Amino acid sequence: MRQSGEGPAYHGRITKQGRGHARGVLVEAAWAAARSPGPLRAFYKRIASHREKHIAAVATERKL
Repeated sequence: MRQSGEGPAYHGRITKQGRGHARGVLVEAAWAAARSPGPLRAFYKRIASHREKHIAAVATERKL
C-alpha cells in the first residue's frame, strides 16, 4: 500500500520500481511458501480458490 496525505490509499499491482532481482527472489519465496505448510500456504490457497495461481503468488509475495 502506498499512501500520502489525506488522499485515498493506493492498492495496486507490483510495480517495476526497485531492484528487479529482489522482486524475483520474493516471487520465488512466495512460490516456496505456497508449497510448504503454514499460514502463507493457507493465504495462497484462499486467494487461488477464486483467482489465478499467479495472482495468488503475487498476493503472497506482497504479504512477505
